[in-house]
Amino acid sequence: MNKRIRIFTFMLYNYGAILQAYALQHYLRTLHKYDVQIVNFETKIQSESIRIFRKYSSNFIVNFLILCLSLWRYPQLKRKQKRVFNFKKNCLSLTKEFFSTEEEVLNNPPQADIYISGSDQVFNPNNNLYWRVYYLGFPKNNSLKIAYAPSFGISQFTSEMEKRLAPYIKDFDLLSCREKEGAQFLSKITQSDVPVVIDPVFLLSSGEWEKIAVLPDQKGYIFIYDLNGGQSLVDIARQIKQKTGLKIICLTLKVQRFYPVDKQIYDCGPREFIGYIRQAEYVVTDSFHGTAFSIIFKKKFYTYVALNHMSSRIYTLLESLNLKDRIIENKKVQEFCFEDQSLPDYARKLNEIISESKTFLQKI
Repeated sequence: MNKRIRIFTFMLYNYGAILQAYALQHYLRTLHKYDVQIVNFETKIQSESIRIFRKYSSNFIVNFLILCLSLWRYPQLKRKQKRVFNFKKNCLSLTKEFFSTEEEVLNNPPQADIYISGSDQVFNPNNNLYWRVYYLGFPKNNSLKIAYAPSFGISQFTSEMEKRLAPYIKDFDLLSCREKEGAQFLSKITQSDVPVVIDPVFLLSSGEWEKIAVLPDQKGYIFIYDLNGGQSLVDIARQIKQKTGLKIICLTLKVQRFYPVDKQIYDCGPREFIGYIRQAEYVVTDSFHGTAFSIIFKKKFYTYVALNHMSSRIYTLLESLNLKDRIIENKKVQEFCFEDQSLPDYARKLNEIISESKTFLQKI
C-alpha cells in the first residue's frame, strides 16, 4: 500500500500559493508514487479572496468606486476566477474532507502516514489566524510530521513567539525552512540543525512547467507582476523600455490602478502566469514567486522590495545564488540605473540547492 501523504498549505487564490502546492504534490507523486493529497482546508477569509465583488474598504466612497471599477473590469476578472478554479479542480488532488474551521481539522484530521506542512508563509505567527492547523497541532499518533520549506515571512522573532510556538515545533519529526532567519529560530528551539531548503516550485524543471503553461501571443516584452510595488515597479520598467524599446505588460491585482503601460491585464490564471514569464524578455516584480519563475526560466529580472518586513525569503534566495544585485531596495527606485547586463551563471549553485532540498525530502 502506498504511503498516504497529506499536505497542509495555504489554499489562497494567488499564483504563488497554488503553484507551490502543485509543485510539491507533483514532485512527491512522480518520485515515489505516493498517495499525495492536499488537505481541503478553506477558511471564510480564503473563500472571500476570490470573489470579484467584495468589501475592499471601510470607507463607503472608496469601496463604491472600487466596486464600480470591478464591474468595468468584470470580463477579465471573471476569466481569471474561472481559470483559477479550473486549475485547482484539474491539477490539484484534494482530500474528500472539506474543512472550514480550525476546530474541524484539529479534532478530526484526515488520516495519513505522513503530514507535511509547507510551503509559503504557513509558519507566519502574525498573519495566520489558523496557525495551529499549519503547525499540525493535533496528535500525530503513529504518523510523521514534516515541515518542508515553511516560510515565517518575518525576520525578527520575540521570546513570546518562541514560548507559544515551541511545543508545536518540537512535535515535528523533520524540520526545514525557506529563510535562514527562520531556520535559525527553529534550530534555537530544537537545539539541532535545521536546513534551509528551496521553495517547491524549484523541484520541477523549466520543461515541466512549460508543459502546463499557456503562452500569450506576444513575445519579448517587459512583464510587471505587481503585488504591493505599484508605481515603483512601473518606474523601473519604463526605464528599461526607454533603452530597449520593448513594450510593457502589467499584471496587477489592483482594479483601481491605471498605470502608464502598454497593456494592463487582470485575467491570468496560474497557467497564464507561468506563460507570461516564460515569454518575457525582462521581469519586474515585488513577488517572491514572480522572482522564482524568472530564475527558473533564466529571465533578466529586477525584484523590488515593497515590504521590508516580509522580504526575508527574497533575500535568502537571491543571496544564495549571488543575485543580490537584482534587488532594488524599498524607496530607492530613484537610484536605479538600468544597464542591460547578463545575469551571472547561477545554474550550478541552484542545482546544488535543489539537490540538497530533494535529499531532505528523501528522508521521509
